[in-house]
Amino acid sequence: MAEQYPFKRYPKIYRLQYVPEILNYPLEVYEKLDGANTQIRKIKGVLLCGSRSGYLSDKNLDAKPWFRIFWEWVYTNPSLYKLPEDIIVYGEFLYPHTLRYYPQWTNQFFLIDVYDLEKERFIPYQDAVKLIKKIGLEKIHIIPLLYKGYLTMDKINELLKGSDYRDGDKEGIILKNYEHQLFAKVKNI
Repeated sequence: MAEQYPFKRYPKIYRLQYVPEILNYPLEVYEKLDGANTQIRKIKGVLLCGSRSGYLSDKNLDAKPWFRIFWEWVYTNPSLYKLPEDIIVYGEFLYPHTLRYYPQWTNQFFLIDVYDLEKERFIPYQDAVKLIKKIGLEKIHIIPLLYKGYLTMDKINELLKGSDYRDGDKEGIILKNYEHQLFAKVKNI
């Protein structure tokens, strides 16, 4: 059933060296988490979930170990059926991947962004958080804002230190400017 609906993939976020112009703008900075890029949306009353490459269905649930775990997380969360059809909720599902996070964060969904299909834009993160809460979506973790404003390389290096989700430093950080819809990442590990 999912294959009949258009799939909107979350865009690739390039390293800062490939989008240096982003530093000309005020930015919001968030911790980059090392999990699986996922999405949840509703089309014509049907709740759909996907990975980076497409929708998940009974045909591909065994392709990766975390597919079935994420699928079950989505379809056993009744609050997700409240999703309006004009948005896509993108997240990072923290299945054990390259980095090991604290056990309480394993198999948890962290909000990355919300895409407004009518405006064809990402909603600013703090507005997306308010929307998620207003709708009443549950079991969606919010990644705290680390910094807001203009960035220097010294500040970037400072922001890469220490993670609230694992022992050691952050995997990296994500730089976002919603006005210009510019995003970049700085990887630490």
